[in-house]
Amino acid sequence: MSKSLASLLRGSRLSQLYRSNKPLTSALPKYHPFHQIIETKPHARDEFQEWGLKSTIPNGKFKTRYIVVSELDTLERLATFEPNSGGYNWNRLRFQEMNLSPDYSGFLKDIGNNPYFEYIKSKLSTPDETIKPYTTENKHAFGKNINDFYKQNQDWTSLRKSYTEWVFHTFVKENKDVPIDSIELYLHKIYTEKNKNRPSTLGSKIIGSGGLSYNLKNRLKTTPDGILNKEIVPGRFLNADRLDRRLVAVGGFVANTTNNSNDALKNVTQIERNIGAGNARKLRWPFRVESAVIQENGSVSITVKPIKGISESNRYKTSNNMGSMANQRRRKNRPPQPASVNESEAKEFANELLNLLKNNNMKN
Repeated sequence: MSKSLASLLRGSRLSQLYRSNKPLTSALPKYHPFHQIIETKPHARDEFQEWGLKSTIPNGKFKTRYIVVSELDTLERLATFEPNSGGYNWNRLRFQEMNLSPDYSGFLKDIGNNPYFEYIKSKLSTPDETIKPYTTENKHAFGKNINDFYKQNQDWTSLRKSYTEWVFHTFVKENKDVPIDSIELYLHKIYTEKNKNRPSTLGSKIIGSGGLSYNLKNRLKTTPDGILNKEIVPGRFLNADRLDRRLVAVGGFVANTTNNSNDALKNVTQIERNIGAGNARKLRWPFRVESAVIQENGSVSITVKPIKGISESNRYKTSNNMGSMANQRRRKNRPPQPASVNESEAKEFANELLNLLKNNNMKN
């Protein structure tokens, strides 16, 4: 039954779709997607208007392979859609090509690093909020009896021993009353320390891209050489006038180099001198992407670091190759020179010239 159900789901058109409260058409600037983006192939678009939805799209000449939808199906059997051919879609495609997951500053700090994944952090601001979910006022938190509470909250029961020792040494040993406020303060302290970096019991609430549009932050990438958590992308240096601040063209963006990349830039500068500063853009270099951030105004800020992993032999070969290319260009620019003649050929030419002169004298 499980195999047949799996094959049925694999061939079906079931998908998790984020229901946004924003309209598809809006005059407001869109710095990140609010709705699901769907891509189709050119043949399926031109011949069948097929986009993978539950119903086909009406015939229309779309110049783009991408549409934005808010629902997979409606009562009228027609999904609401809008063609999408630019803007943040191209930024998304570029990030996909580089296999990066961008961060968001300012307007998206409250919902985490990804607008499609909402992370609900454990916020224990006051002692009362720490205790309140487990009091008798909220019976839905642990059911009708205390045994259900113990089963569902094992982390609280694990603190029983330390809590008992604290009550004994603080109050019972000195024959003092146990105030409720002190208990709340103590539980708030130890519970906050234990769950300081852990999400709340609600966990991560997936809003829904289905893995179609975005990568997860800090996702490990498996390669034949092992696991990677940093992306290496090719790029080209755009300016050669400054060593401390170099501009790099990476994936259609203009990126900045990090402050601690001077050692690697020295090697790059030496090779650029061999080929000439004007030809620096012809070389591609490997870069490690340190950060990719989308600012509040929608601009993309990328910081990269050149890789210093070029071996001495490869660097020597590259320098020699670039030096030979420079020599060839110099030879091409030189004016043509007469061909050189060796000693034996010079003697033959001289003898022929003398014979010609003797023959002319004899005729005269």
